Amino acid sequence: ALSELEALEAFAAAGVRSGGEGAEAMRLLLRRLVPLPRGDVPAAAAAKSAEARLLRGFGLARWCGKLERAGEGEGDAERRAVRRHMRRTFRQPAGFPVGGTALACPPAGGVGAESGLDVEALFGGGGGGEGGGGLRFELGCGLGEWLEAQASGVPGVRWLGLELMARRAYAAAARVALSGTPNAAVLIGSAADALGRWLPRGSLDAIYVNHPEPPQQAAAPGAADAADAGAEAAPEAAHMLDAPTLAAAAAALRPGGTLTVVTDNAWYAELLLGLLSSHGGFGPPPDSHPPRDATLVTSAAGAAGAIHVYAAAPGRWCRHEAEGASSYFDRMWRTGLSLHSSAEQRYVLHVAAARPVAHPEGGLPHARPLEGRAAGGGATLANAAAPPARKGKKRRRADTV
Repeated sequence: ALSELEALEAFAAAGVRSGGEGAEAMRLLLRRLVPLPRGDVPAAAAAKSAEARLLRGFGLARWCGKLERAGEGEGDAERRAVRRHMRRTFRQPAGFPVGGTALACPPAGGVGAESGLDVEALFGGGGGGEGGGGLRFELGCGLGEWLEAQASGVPGVRWLGLELMARRAYAAAARVALSGTPNAAVLIGSAADALGRWLPRGSLDAIYVNHPEPPQQAAAPGAADAADAGAEAAPEAAHMLDAPTLAAAAAALRPGGTLTVVTDNAWYAELLLGLLSSHGGFGPPPDSHPPRDATLVTSAAGAAGAIHVYAAAPGRWCRHEAEGASSYFDRMWRTGLSLHSSAEQRYVLHVAAARPVAHPEGGLPHARPLEGRAAGGGATLANAAAPPARKGKKRRRADTV
């Protein structure tokens, strides 16, 4: 990450002096990196909040200073251009005040109140063939390796990455900018907030989650000791793919849009199977054909059809279009350094969005596993063993709730 950021800085500085590609890469970075407002920021203040964070922590102020020294007025012009871009992205009218106490009173139906981000504005009307190929979203994109590979391999589709950790998000956006990939952008924020507040309902063609942290990895200190003692991790302990996030994902997907989760943790795969199969908004994808060497591990009956867990390598069968694309956590699995995984298997859940059905209590009820077990089966959620004890230094994941 550091080498990429240093390379971008040097590249941009050279670009300012020569008017070359470096300047274009930096401009692309600042238009493809969107800090989502935190929960206590009113929707009407979204654009102002994003601009402030870009100025404070993501190089906009320093970049404008370099432009100003390179040419009279260039720095101010760039800052105004970024401000206009953020206003359009957050659907904030140009005339709405952005200072003082007015921010506490957003106008009725204002920025993000109903439809959230304006994806067309975010991509500037370009990238991804005017959006005709759909919009796909990776949760917890880390340093952006997998995101950039997919966006480069499928240029007719627009890709969004989400990362909670600001430094990783900046590195992901830098990777996209340096590779000249105009059909990818990176959001900074939490999964539940992005899906539930900012992405329009029915706007996503696909959601991807690669190696998310299980609850026992993301839980408070002491969770590992509880696992060592034989205690079961609470199914709704802190983790990214909790019930509210899955409910928001179902709403953000278009009918037939897919959610694909790849994990190296069999216990977590079963937990997610239970949550997904019990939600009326998910079912099996109609056109998915796992490879011949895939093993059906277990299944669960849901309101929209049976959902399966496969032990298999992800690929085009689960809409991983750029096959073989890697990431930090995928490399940890390949090298056997993962602290909670199977050293030999990856488990894939690939489901499609159906008609959303709200649970009476607003969450996701527990699963109803099928009576029969497929070849290579294991424990149902009802009798699943406690997750394996986690040894060694705790790893931090990009997005936890």
